[in-house]
Amino acid sequence: MSFNIFAAENVKTHTSNLENSVDYIELNNPNIEVMNFKVNTGFNQDNYELVNFVIDVTSTTTNIEQAKEMIIHFKDGSKNHIILDK
Repeated sequence: MSFNIFAAENVKTHTSNLENSVDYIELNNPNIEVMNFKVNTGFNQDNYELVNFVIDVTSTTTNIEQAKEMIIHFKDGSKNHIILDK
C-alpha cells in the first residue's frame, strides 16, 4: 500500500535539501514496515516549501493497523518525530 503525507517546510530556518538528506523513514508500529519511500519538494511561497512524502508500506498482520508517529532518520544521524494523528 502507498500513501502520501504533505508538509510545509520553513526554508528560512532549514537550509538542507530534504530530497537528499533523508536516510530512512519508520512508523511507530512494528507491524507496519516501510518498504520504500520518496521525498519530493516543490512549490515555494512565503519562505515555505511544499514537501511530499510518498511511502510504500506493508503490514505483517492481517489486522487493521495504524501509526500515530512517523520518524524521519537523516543521513547525518539525526531524526525527527512527526505526529500523524492530529
